[in-house]
Amino acid sequence: MILVEQKSLRDAHLMLIRQSDHAFLAGFFAREWGNDQFTKPQPNASFRLAVEEHENGWGDWEIQPALDPKTRLPFSFMSIPTADHIALYQKGIERIVKVDHYAALLASMHAAGLYDRARATMPGYSAKYVRAEEANHVNEFIQQLRLQQLRLKVDLRTNPAMKSFMEEPLIKANLARLEAPASGA
Repeated sequence: MILVEQKSLRDAHLMLIRQSDHAFLAGFFAREWGNDQFTKPQPNASFRLAVEEHENGWGDWEIQPALDPKTRLPFSFMSIPTADHIALYQKGIERIVKVDHYAALLASMHAAGLYDRARATMPGYSAKYVRAEEANHVNEFIQQLRLQQLRLKVDLRTNPAMKSFMEEPLIKANLARLEAPASGA
């Protein structure tokens, strides 16, 4: 959940943006990409699915979000307890794996990147805050994601229809595209 506080001289408002709504909107943008200036990301159907579904693990949680006891507001995307954050992404990636391995690869790479402290220093990116006692859990999650990504890449490289899309620069470019409309997620 993305929380946006709006304060005026008279009152304050809180706007809640569900991760699933953010992904839906990002998917709408992804469907429109491509014109005379630049080509559609390829493989396009898999790319669009990755963008549309990269947050699909959040849906059930967002129906009745847990409240942060410090703020008495719903936990935000970045403040939610790390174990819950990981569980939501694992659930979402598992769903995508069943449908499209290329989309799952991009979603898995995105989830791993959420914990990348090096990226947090770049404008538009942030890393999930991890307390010292959570570091082992996060490291295990990232290792699981990396192994999953290797398995997916092997599967995709053996698929004649997908082999041409498995060059690392193309995969990284598609991940960057996924994260362009997904910034803030």
